Amino acid sequence: MPLILQFTPELALLETCTFQQLIHVWHQAEGMHAALLQAAPILCVQVDRMFEALNGQIEKSSCAFNLESETRFPVYCDDLLQCAQISYTFVAAAAHLGIDAAGHYQAFLKMHPALESNAKPVQWLITQDNVQPHACWRLPTHLCQNLTVAWFVRTHCLYLPKILHQPLPNAEYIEKPEDVSQLLALFREPATD
Repeated sequence: MPLILQFTPELALLETCTFQQLIHVWHQAEGMHAALLQAAPILCVQVDRMFEALNGQIEKSSCAFNLESETRFPVYCDDLLQCAQISYTFVAAAAHLGIDAAGHYQAFLKMHPALESNAKPVQWLITQDNVQPHACWRLPTHLCQNLTVAWFVRTHCLYLPKILHQPLPNAEYIEKPEDVSQLLALFREPATD
């Protein structure tokens, strides 16, 4: 089940924010002391972009996430509600573009940083329905402003697939089969502390 993070009206109106700010809100929401029961190797986070504005209207936040910042999730470490802060790395997401009834999703995946044959740095793959994925170094702002689902991997478990440099028709990369199998193995392996 995804962990649901919500914007406060103050955060929703910012130009940029971090996941850490939303995690802090969740951790202390309404006087609670929320935390994860265990530090899973992979976490799915749903971002609720709807918030109640000061005028009482429900609005959608277009606050862009800074995806390069460190992210730590609180995890209970004893029966006294003490928490450890466990480091996670953002690795993938989906962004919903458009309105609820007529929008569509774009997905992006973090890859091991590399240089394409023309010395262009790349670290992200972006795709959507019926479109060949393409590689880029920085994500477009509109994706960071519309991100609604994110995946995090415990930093000590992190494996990023590599991009090949062999050009294909309408694409400049492809995943190696062994990279995919290694990534899938990460989802099957239990975390070790």
